[in-house]
Amino acid sequence: MEDLLPFYLMLGVSREMFMDSDPVDLEPYDLMYRRKRNEENEMMHLQGVYFADALVATVGNMFRKKGTTPMEYPQEPYRIFPYTEEELEEKKEKELQKAIAYFNNMMAESKRKKKKKQQGG
Repeated sequence: MEDLLPFYLMLGVSREMFMDSDPVDLEPYDLMYRRKRNEENEMMHLQGVYFADALVATVGNMFRKKGTTPMEYPQEPYRIFPYTEEELEEKKEKELQKAIAYFNNMMAESKRKKKKKQQGG
């Protein structure tokens, strides 16, 4: 029992509370400790992913074969939480506007080529 005391002191449990409590009373502290460690582990993993992306975008491009598309660092951070409904709608709207602009440009280019062809050029 005395070997657990330093651990629980580190978690913020007083010596008196530790000595007077049952293991059930200390479960929230154990749970908090596990969640905190898990969060730290996930953050270190995410940092590793960003580091790997940075290596691929720099060193990987130094050794890429001619004619292959250059690798890029992500433009936005990785999502940790799912998109909200508003964000999903906004994203759909942006994609729709992008598609409309693409097809409008394609149509304008087609008309321009057709007009040029009709003029004999």
